[in-house]
Amino acid sequence: MDKVFINAYDIISPLGNSIEQNWDALTNNKTGLAQYDYLNDTLFLGKIKNYTSSNNEYTYLENLLIDIIEKTFLKIEVKKDDKDFLLIISTTKGNIDLLKQHSPIIDISRARLGVMAIAIQKYFGFINTPLIISNACVSGVMALSIAKDYIQNKYYKNILVCGADILSDFVIEGFLSFKAISTQQCKPFDKDRNGINLGEAVACIHLSVNNISGQDYHILGSSSSNDANHISGPSRTGDGLSLAIENSFKDAKIRKEDIDFISAHGTATIYNDDMECKAIVSNQLEETPTNSFKSYIGHTLGAAGICEVIFSILSMKNGLLIKSLGFENINEENIISIISNNQTKEISKTLKLSSGFGGCNSVIIISI
Repeated sequence: MDKVFINAYDIISPLGNSIEQNWDALTNNKTGLAQYDYLNDTLFLGKIKNYTSSNNEYTYLENLLIDIIEKTFLKIEVKKDDKDFLLIISTTKGNIDLLKQHSPIIDISRARLGVMAIAIQKYFGFINTPLIISNACVSGVMALSIAKDYIQNKYYKNILVCGADILSDFVIEGFLSFKAISTQQCKPFDKDRNGINLGEAVACIHLSVNNISGQDYHILGSSSSNDANHISGPSRTGDGLSLAIENSFKDAKIRKEDIDFISAHGTATIYNDDMECKAIVSNQLEETPTNSFKSYIGHTLGAAGICEVIFSILSMKNGLLIKSLGFENINEENIISIISNNQTKEISKTLKLSSGFGGCNSVIIISI
């Protein structure tokens, strides 16, 4: 199969509004999370800072999408009206805030994901209707996997995958109802972890059959699965994620020993981290350096997979494993190699894991 090249990427997150600001914060182990008063609670949340919506005909989320798409297009040699180009948007809730904050300018129908996508399409003049991927927290990684398949099957030559979700009362209240939110900075894979921090972000990755950038970063393999365990809770055994990992190796035609780094989903909930550890151990990857980026920007839902793949690419490019912020004490029941300090290392292959509500799991392998 043809290689699917990663040519360009950009991000706006709680760590900053550029690649440079995000990487600087990561290398200095600075979190973008901060305390905010929310109703009767004080929560750690990852909010985008120093950003103002520029066009009142579009929502906050749409303005973020428009800005990140324009920034990414400046880096690639692709025309916006190219018939071989497709935009894929990964989001869980889109313009959900429109249901509460009605606008006299913006029709409430844009709370529907497809209508929002059409608004973005019309703004740029894209020929092809954007594809929406909305499958809980695996949306971002799954969107990249689908883009890879589309390109390899010659449906499109260039695909821009954008992940975008914002903080809203709907999302915060939903996770509060699950009692899944920590009132402290989250601690992925720590034995004393007690919940997630939510965040917001928008990020784009350009994939192509052509190596426009001249750098041989590409998606080598991918796989998805569903353990059908529970409407929200992950499998206690990790079998679904373990199967996706195993199948991603088959797709990439590599061995487990070839993986240099694992970017885990790492939400810092009791059951997710436990399940991921079991899946990693069952694939004999317990000695592979592993981290979670959730304590830097929070769980950004549909943007999480895209953001974390970008962070992983930056780690590969710079030969630096980033500390899993918030991790202090090992869980003796499921021991894996959590990165406790920044480490220099040549990274040629990265395994990115993602799991979400409904028992969905999605995995991709990035290679250089």
